[in-house]
Amino acid sequence: MRLTKLQYDLLEAVGNRIKCNYNTRAVVLTLSVTDQDPLICAYLADKARKVLERRIIKYSAQKAEQDLLYQNKIVDQRKSDYDKARNNYVKYADANRDVVSQKVMTEISFLENEMNMQYNMYEEAYQDAIGSDFKTQESKPVLAII
Repeated sequence: MRLTKLQYDLLEAVGNRIKCNYNTRAVVLTLSVTDQDPLICAYLADKARKVLERRIIKYSAQKAEQDLLYQNKIVDQRKSDYDKARNNYVKYADANRDVVSQKVMTEISFLENEMNMQYNMYEEAYQDAIGSDFKTQESKPVLAII
């Protein structure tokens, strides 16, 4: 972005009057404006608040959307892993239905456990995705003027 000398000087003058402080513990963002004229002070504070509010809301929504996309990707991967484990179990169990070998029984038990573990991981990822979806719906932060 290119600014003229006058634009740059104005930006400097306004920028030096607006201060922003973020308290991570209290999760409070403090915006303060200093000027000799209280009307200009109020105007600058309101404009800065509106710009900041738009950017925070936009960032929060984008972040929640990215989180949801990532969570859905994990759900898809977990579902794929579960489907593979289930197919392995079913194929092996069907192929060895009439076999009474300890080795076969142990393998069937192992595959069944693997399938159950994959299902539990899929279910957990699915529940997390539902939580991320709610977070996306509620991603608008609360902003108050004190």
